[in-house]
Amino acid sequence: MKIKELKNSNYQNGTYSFSREGGEIIYALEEKEEVSHESQFFAFDFENLNDFAARLEIHFYKNRDEKHPKPEFSITTGILPHIATVVEIPLSYLDGQNLFGARRKGILKTVVNGTRMALSDIHYVGIYMAGCHVEPVLKIENPRFTSNKAAPESNFSYDDLIDSYGQRKDKDWPGKTYELSELAIYLNQELSLAKAYLADYEDGFYGIYEAEEAEEAKYEATGYYRLEKTIKEKDNFNDAKTEWQMITPDGHAFFGFGCDVVGPEVTGPFADEKEHEFALSNLAKVWGDKAYENWCILTKYRLIKWGINTVAAWSDLNFARQSKLPYVTIFESYPDTENKIYRDFPDVFSKDFQESALRYAKALENFKDDPYLIGYFMANEPNWAFVWGLNLGYETFTGSSNLASKVRLIDWLKGYYPTVEDLNQDFGTDFRSFEEILYTTAKLTLHEKAFDVLQKFSAILIEEFIKVPAQALKAVDSQHLNLGIRYAFISDDSLYAGAEYLDVFSINSYDNSPVKNIEKVFKATGKPVMIGEFHFGALDRGLPATGIRAVANQRARGKAIASYIDGAHETGHCVGAHYFSLYDQPYLGRFDGENYNIGLLDICNREYNEVTSIMQPIERIPEIFY
Repeated sequence: MKIKELKNSNYQNGTYSFSREGGEIIYALEEKEEVSHESQFFAFDFENLNDFAARLEIHFYKNRDEKHPKPEFSITTGILPHIATVVEIPLSYLDGQNLFGARRKGILKTVVNGTRMALSDIHYVGIYMAGCHVEPVLKIENPRFTSNKAAPESNFSYDDLIDSYGQRKDKDWPGKTYELSELAIYLNQELSLAKAYLADYEDGFYGIYEAEEAEEAKYEATGYYRLEKTIKEKDNFNDAKTEWQMITPDGHAFFGFGCDVVGPEVTGPFADEKEHEFALSNLAKVWGDKAYENWCILTKYRLIKWGINTVAAWSDLNFARQSKLPYVTIFESYPDTENKIYRDFPDVFSKDFQESALRYAKALENFKDDPYLIGYFMANEPNWAFVWGLNLGYETFTGSSNLASKVRLIDWLKGYYPTVEDLNQDFGTDFRSFEEILYTTAKLTLHEKAFDVLQKFSAILIEEFIKVPAQALKAVDSQHLNLGIRYAFISDDSLYAGAEYLDVFSINSYDNSPVKNIEKVFKATGKPVMIGEFHFGALDRGLPATGIRAVANQRARGKAIASYIDGAHETGHCVGAHYFSLYDQPYLGRFDGENYNIGLLDICNREYNEVTSIMQPIERIPEIFY
């Protein structure tokens, strides 16, 4: 391989520097060279010479010119600061069936993006350094396709990188914990404040109480959280507008400012790859056996003080229920089948899917009488939905003959086309009968019209994917709200299918403002919207990565959170937005490699006061918080 182009990057003294906007090294295969079918990896020697994690994108191109500037396939990965390693990308990812790559020592989160690509289609490979706050400098050598089964692991010890609290060793910052005695003083002072505050505190459903109606509910009280739709009539300044309002069990308006992952578990590698729980173990160094009990007291106080009125997804359910704070729950596993259509998308028209949905719905039995439960998320960010323009109809058409959904597709095609000859004309195929389609599993090249037709069946599949579990859940619990499936983003309009079976349509929206996404979803579905995740991170503390949405510093994080919540509420279509997450992630990465400064607390349970003191959207905080 040889360098074809340096885009916004320069080479000097064995290193590459990249512009703040991001830059790329593009390699071309030699003339008549082709990636061997025996190749298992694309690899290169790498050293991150920066004080922050490097975010690389490995781009695979069929062509590389003005008409084809974008790669067909992209794999994003991260590398810890000051680490020398071999970046090794399994070429098996090019089949498109994986969303997340496996972790290796020194390598952080790996995300796969693109539709399937054959090795013979690769003519150029790019190593792209994402834009950041400075001009990063990296050492990149010996890019290669290789059949070796594994590259050597990075030669360093985790113990050299983090201290006994799980904090980064080679950097100092305001608020870093150095001595156990100082941490004990801080935590005991915080606990004393919490106990004093909660001693006179009365639990409630956290509705927004206006002074003149503090004693009287404005809406009907049903004993559970519910939704109410209103139509604001047209006036001289505004068009008529549909608005949605969440109502508390006792009949007051409610907007859910939530926090995800409210629990004392912050788990990551320690002592050379042994999993370790940092946050609770740091508390136990001060409080011993009382660590969890005291954490519950302190956390309830902190959430109330911050204006957070919803214990959101992946939180400690024991804490949520005993704290008498409004909460939501999320299902960890979606109804599944042995045979898949694509990635984790199940065979939705099979009997197995229906039976799996009934088993799945039984989990609601333990929640159905709890008035503090707002509702439930059916799942989070299904992997299949990450592919832009994914055509599940095509994946079914070329899928296994064992798929019940393929049989349903053929029946649907029989209704769509009078004869198989009509189908052949649109598809560019030569089937002798509709039944012959069942045994077609090759990834056929079809006419464009065929993909348009099959995309219509995609929406039918997705509707069934939503409908079957949603109906099973309502049969178990008709009182609580179905909060949807929390798509990472809307990769195709077919994802709106099945919205009629949901009470709320949820998405995760990692943007500076959620307004555009909220309006888009509401326009498509007419449903109230809930934001399942958002966050803002910075690099001015101990962690080397900002997360998905970066700001300059901790104070800017607080401002961004307040602005985000205000923007969501003011749409009139959003009934809640949940911040991700309570704690920072571990320096060496959590289970999937994320190591972001996104917490309201650090790993030692210290509050980021610059964030929390200004993040509260004041006009949203009910009187009950004071």
